[in-house]
Amino acid sequence: MNNTKIFGPIDYWRMLVKRGIRLPISYFLDAHLFGLVHRTDTPSWLRKEAHIEKPPNFQEGTFYMTSWSSEIRRSFEALRERNLLNEDYVFMDIGCGKGKVCLAWQLLDEEHNNKKATIIGIDYYEPLIHIARRNHRQVFKTDGNY
Repeated sequence: MNNTKIFGPIDYWRMLVKRGIRLPISYFLDAHLFGLVHRTDTPSWLRKEAHIEKPPNFQEGTFYMTSWSSEIRRSFEALRERNLLNEDYVFMDIGCGKGKVCLAWQLLDEEHNNKKATIIGIDYYEPLIHIARRNHRQVFKTDGNY
């Protein structure tokens, strides 16, 4: 997708100058590392004005920016500690974008729960759904439920 913004060295430099060393390190570990490790197109941004299509209720949406890996893991662990993931369950990410949360959740579920989850990603912007499916194929060799 040509309209995505790759977050590069100049952006990290700006973060460093504006906020100090902690933010660029955290951003790399929580936003970019997953994409590098799994070879997915999850880290790059998609500004709202760069959307080609304008689906219904587009004005209510926001730009795409990847979710932080630590927040996904923290949410998963909180539910797991409360024994809410012991049986088969459905996990649904509404506004899934490029699918990182679904990918990370499935990896965590397989690691800890022996594939008990049905994972579904929903987004109102069809080009992001295509990217989510491509990312899912990269990691799991299937299109997933997007």
